[in-house]
Amino acid sequence: MKAKESCRKDDRHDFINHSTYVAELRLFLPEDAFKPDPQSLFIALIHLGIIAGCLMLGIHTNALFVNLVLGTIAGHSLVCLSFYAHYLSHNVVVRSPGIRYGLELFFWGINGMPTTIWRQLHNKTHHPQPNTSLDPDRRFLEPERNIFTRLFTFIFHPNKEVPNWNPLVGLHLIAYIIKNTMAALYYPGKSKPDIVPNKPQYTKSQRVLVAFEVMVIYLIQYGYYVVLDYDLVKYICFGPYALLVASISAIAYILTNHFPNEVHGHTDMLKASTSVIIAPIFDHLHLNFSYHSEHHLFPSIRADSTYKCKTEAVHHFFGRSIF
Repeated sequence: MKAKESCRKDDRHDFINHSTYVAELRLFLPEDAFKPDPQSLFIALIHLGIIAGCLMLGIHTNALFVNLVLGTIAGHSLVCLSFYAHYLSHNVVVRSPGIRYGLELFFWGINGMPTTIWRQLHNKTHHPQPNTSLDPDRRFLEPERNIFTRLFTFIFHPNKEVPNWNPLVGLHLIAYIIKNTMAALYYPGKSKPDIVPNKPQYTKSQRVLVAFEVMVIYLIQYGYYVVLDYDLVKYICFGPYALLVASISAIAYILTNHFPNEVHGHTDMLKASTSVIIAPIFDHLHLNFSYHSEHHLFPSIRADSTYKCKTEAVHHFFGRSIF
């Protein structure tokens, strides 16, 4: 949290509307870039197979180090499944609402995220207004500075007030899920805990659905415990520890997606988001999640087509974001 940060009231002329970006770039992108990609389900099945294989190996060994290694591998596959679920939620994989919800329920559930929470936070609130005061994923603003937001920032955000790199930042995604789930279930109407920058509205039926999804998450975790023959140490390796690995892996992207960009008074997809360059192997494994500005320009673009969007965005709008 910056000492004097507040939501900037920039001149609207400095901003480009999302529709303008779309009109400028869509002509240069192939139709195939926006077709459903059900074949990507095979990628998800591969990662499910890796997790299952790690569990089976874990059943037959009591060596803590081996189980931690297996839990690390499983955790990496979990974060890959979260990237897959992210594309699922944007209609990239399948268009049937029922099938999409069922797949999201499982793939978000295995990562500890209630599907309805994700949709309300990410799809319906964050995407239309990234890095504005209404964005639930933004940094805290100066008027929100109090003991709770300072403590949350001190623990979970990299910032100048922490003298050395803070390893607890890796827990950020877990804290994000917990605080937003509590806000949805225990804070009615517009009320929210201080550590939630902005809370979307939840209807009564949505709150019931969130409770159901939390139960699904519990059953998945309990299933691990049963499969591992009720061995608590092994469960920690494949349950909480694997989720921690997934959180650390995801936060490496999340902290670059928007945090380097200032909080503005208006919405501009390129000013509000950042794409980064990483090793090609990680782009392949993580479904091009590093192409984040391009994703904000076209949320329903296929993962394997984001690089085409990047080429055109850099050509037409170079300098408006960090590419």
